[in-house]
Amino acid sequence: MAASGPQIGMVDANQDLGRMRKSNQVLDTIHFEIQRSKVKFIMLCALAAGLFVIVAVVFGFLPTFGITRPADPLDFLVSGLSLGESMGGEELGLPGGLGITFFSGLGFSFVGTIIYLCAAVLGGPSIAGEWDKKTGHMLFPKVDRLKLLVGRLAGHYILCAVVVSLFYVLVAVYTGIAYGRVPVELLASYGIAQLFAFAILCLVYLVSALMPNSTGAIIFTIIFFVEGLLILTQVASMFSTWEPLWSPSYIANLIPYVMKMPDPRSASVTIPNPTSPTSPDLTVTTWFTPTLPGGILILAAFAAGSLCLAYFLFRRRQI
Repeated sequence: MAASGPQIGMVDANQDLGRMRKSNQVLDTIHFEIQRSKVKFIMLCALAAGLFVIVAVVFGFLPTFGITRPADPLDFLVSGLSLGESMGGEELGLPGGLGITFFSGLGFSFVGTIIYLCAAVLGGPSIAGEWDKKTGHMLFPKVDRLKLLVGRLAGHYILCAVVVSLFYVLVAVYTGIAYGRVPVELLASYGIAQLFAFAILCLVYLVSALMPNSTGAIIFTIIFFVEGLLILTQVASMFSTWEPLWSPSYIANLIPYVMKMPDPRSASVTIPNPTSPTSPDLTVTTWFTPTLPGGILILAAFAAGSLCLAYFLFRRRQI
């Protein structure tokens, strides 16, 4: 028997109500995570501003020691202050022959660190905390795990994006005061930094899904991303000439270099083999940055792959 008009309308209304409840669950989770993380957010903003102030103060004093500032603001953003080409920048294999640089690009070396800390502090407890604090018993019967994961990730990313934005606003203000203009290329760096932040946050969610508690997830994330990956990348360069696209630490180099790509993107140095004088010499290849399309593709793969694995583990894990 065919359903009457009022019955069809009631079914449609119920479906609309169900969709509204699902979307409300995500929005409520976003709002809840932002409110719950306000203290962490304030501390991260203070950290980002503090690191920038330190770099700005150092940059203000270094010229008195003969360390010059480039005439082009774009060179200043990418390469920072320099001792000049007379120090042998080309012989050292530094991009652009800029010599020995300090705080590469107005503290852009700190952008990756700020993002790692944001991701660790905000995302570390995201999944592991449900088992650590036993809150899953209250949440899971009321909120679908996928909606909980999406809402939590969105909330944390909004906070992380604001911290990164604060750093870039300070960079733009400082550059505008020092040079009278801000290179438009800074927007490209800002976009890569935000994409990098999202990819790292997704990776941290995967770490959180694997860890038994929040503390372990936070500590492991900070140690692994801030120091571990950098060491692994440097060690790998001694045994392979391949571009280390597997390393987020290497992909982070795209944040400053997207404004002005070095050419070539790598440099090789041959050194005597330390294990034996009769052994073949070692060729150490240093890669400065990936290409823009390659970096974006790798970051997208990091984000999609880690987020899918994190949800799979989150869904299967028992309270």
